[in-house]
Amino acid sequence: MSEARQAILVLGMHRSGTSALTRVLNLLGAELGSRLMPAVSGNNENGFWENQDAVDIHETLLTDLGRNWHDIREMPAGWTSSEAAARARAAIRRLISSDFAAAPLWALKDPRLCRLMPLWLDVLAEFGIGARFVFVLRSPDEVAASLQARDGWSHAMSRLLWLQHMREAEEATRGHSRCVVHFDELIEDWNTVAGRIARELDVAWPVDPASVAAQIATFIDPGARHHAYVPPLQASDELPEQMYAAYARARSDASGWDDVARLGAVYAHGAATFGPCVSELTSQARAADELRHYFEVLHTTELEQLQQARQSLAVQDGLAAVNAALGEIAAQQERRDAEARDSRAQLLQQQQGFAELVGTLQERLAALAADQAQWQQEQAQRDASIRRGLEESGKQIDVQVLGDAVDALAQQIAAHDARGFWRRWWGGR
Repeated sequence: MSEARQAILVLGMHRSGTSALTRVLNLLGAELGSRLMPAVSGNNENGFWENQDAVDIHETLLTDLGRNWHDIREMPAGWTSSEAAARARAAIRRLISSDFAAAPLWALKDPRLCRLMPLWLDVLAEFGIGARFVFVLRSPDEVAASLQARDGWSHAMSRLLWLQHMREAEEATRGHSRCVVHFDELIEDWNTVAGRIARELDVAWPVDPASVAAQIATFIDPGARHHAYVPPLQASDELPEQMYAAYARARSDASGWDDVARLGAVYAHGAATFGPCVSELTSQARAADELRHYFEVLHTTELEQLQQARQSLAVQDGLAAVNAALGEIAAQQERRDAEARDSRAQLLQQQQGFAELVGTLQERLAALAADQAQWQQEQAQRDASIRRGLEESGKQIDVQVLGDAVDALAQQIAAHDARGFWRRWWGGR
């Protein structure tokens, strides 16, 4: 009987197609959480579909354990009981409570899960969540080709990483519901794959596959596959190929899991034998890498300092040119200021001369005004004297004229009287 809450954990080596399968599960109704890792151009353009918080937890744990995601060594002995593991469990609890508390079906994908699965199983059991596992199978040579194209890694290292991830994932999930999906069949017929996962893991999809067929068809593009696997003409004795063949059998035959476990034990035995040597070589390689990184940083720092010195010299040269230009501008301004001062002095001198001239003119005008007033006064006096003289002359002239007139009148009267006498006389005769 299936649990009320289920989690599908997608397991597989990096570059195996786990992102594509996880997106299909998501479109079929499985929750992925609130914060997903963004797509990267040239890597996973369609998205990783990884919960970023889960990846951060895994990266922190690996770092605390002295490991990284591409470490071919075994996990440290007793690592699940370490303080780093305890902190990681607490972080996983918080993540499930915040992102998946109300989700009846959710999925989680991160290739690091292959090596860290024991922690998740502990916490899932605490929450009473049914764990389901889907292994995504891809040829180790295809994975190696993809990692070489992306990261420049050798085939030998990538094949060892593939073995390590697939072996540890199988060992951690024994006794749980699990199935195998080949990357090729997912690309060619995702609908059949989805149906088989539902049957083998006892999962009911919340979303009808037919309703999201168009979205899935646009997401899964067979043309985006760059590294196709060509199987060998005969069986190989190499462990990666044998492990790959055992997983391929487990896809349809449960006995294939026994072969996977057996081959995993062979690898573990070899790892125990060569592990200390590998750890020593890894430490030496890491020390050499750190030394190389140190000298690269030192070289880069020296180059940066040299560049800064060059820039400083260029800035100084530029400042010198600027200062020279500013000096010339200042000199020009000083000349203009001197000319302005001279012009102001000349203007003040001209203004002073003009003021003196105005004062002189005003004095002359005042003198002229005084002369005019005096002349007017004198003229008035002359006019008064003349008028008095005229008045006196007029009176004299009138008396004389009057006398002359009296004399003339007397003469006329005398003459008239004389004529009248004679008329009277002649008339009286």
